[in-house]
Amino acid sequence: MRKILIVEDDISIGSMLKKFIESKDIEVEIAENGMKAKHISKKFFPDIILLDLKLPDIYGFDLIGDIKQYTKEIIIITAHGDIDDAVRATKMGVYDFFEKPIDFIKLGTSIENIYKMLDLKEKVENKKKNSNKIIGNSNAIRSLKLKIKKIAEKNISVLLLGESGTGKEVLARSIHNLSKRKKFVAVNCGAIPEELFESELFGYEKGSFTGADTAKPGKIEMADGGTLFLDEIGDLPKNMQVKLLRVLETKEVERIGSTKSKKVDIRIIAATNRKFDEMIKNGQFRDDLFFRISVIELIIPPLRERKEDIPELANYFVMNANEDLETNVKEISKEVLDSLVNYEWPGNIRELRNIIYAMVALSDGNILTCDMLPVKLKNINKNKEFLKIPLGLNLEEVEKIYIEETLKKIGNNKTQAAKMLGISKVTLFAKLKKWKEE
Repeated sequence: MRKILIVEDDISIGSMLKKFIESKDIEVEIAENGMKAKHISKKFFPDIILLDLKLPDIYGFDLIGDIKQYTKEIIIITAHGDIDDAVRATKMGVYDFFEKPIDFIKLGTSIENIYKMLDLKEKVENKKKNSNKIIGNSNAIRSLKLKIKKIAEKNISVLLLGESGTGKEVLARSIHNLSKRKKFVAVNCGAIPEELFESELFGYEKGSFTGADTAKPGKIEMADGGTLFLDEIGDLPKNMQVKLLRVLETKEVERIGSTKSKKVDIRIIAATNRKFDEMIKNGQFRDDLFFRISVIELIIPPLRERKEDIPELANYFVMNANEDLETNVKEISKEVLDSLVNYEWPGNIRELRNIIYAMVALSDGNILTCDMLPVKLKNINKNKEFLKIPLGLNLEEVEKIYIEETLKKIGNNKTQAAKMLGISKVTLFAKLKKWKEE
């Protein structure tokens, strides 16, 4: 059911607002002051908060930082506002600003617009959940799915290891979706400037530094009761590693500029494409933090090691692309699938998705054909040549034919041939000398 919290100290105005909103089949709670508003917000989780600025115990703007995390949108209703207040409200992310006496028709329109927007967001979120499926039926993926089911409900830290583009965030979201935890809060440690890390993770109080016009919760606080996904955790600065370790040990977080700690219940899922053993050895990552975040380690194989999953992944991305691009591609030709399977995919699943989306966007019909492939994939099947060797030869004779054909194909370049064959130049020269003398 839809829910709205009214923060209003005037009983008659509060009653009028309550009656008006309840007529729209919306559940309503009323708080007469800031303290009550904080308390109700945490338990009620309203979709919208209607906030009066002049409250008996706090100025409305000073309350926003504490209640914003528990609601989706805020509308200010005040008898004491001016243009400066309206501008300030906009900067703080307030959805709308009304002066008393209230225009109930306009207020009703504003509330309906918020719910239309929230419905759209919910559709997008549902689509995201569907896009977070782990696609594939290879042995490696089946094993991963089984492990995820076993650990999803357990409140233990998980470390995801895998190359860039292998789908670490998809896996993290899958673990979260199978648990009973509330929010999934993602932090890309590789994308935050070092000087902003602390405020981003821990939040800050109003006035704690220049530009801190209002209090703001950090990502750790926002993830309370949910999952905190730390992507590329290997990029976490050393000073932040100490602070994060303290949070995990004490289960408390303290905003910048605050002297009070807040209890938090978070589950850490971390991911990296880096080698932690080397980082710990080189002093780049704390071993005590590593042990905290890696109670369970899951290794995600690169796409080149699970090629049997490529046809299923490709068809899945075609389906998604059709929905996103409003196209109607129904089939991938066998030649295209062969090319996709034979390619080595240095960019892993992310690269496959991008190529499929590009092909669907360029398609004029309902089938993906080889002429739509990028240049790097077009001739991949032609470049794979097969050597016919008659039956009845012993292994040394087969080896001789194979080495001679390899040398012939690359212009008798012995150094290059040795690399291709996976043997040393000394071994190659010794074999050639032996065959020449026979």
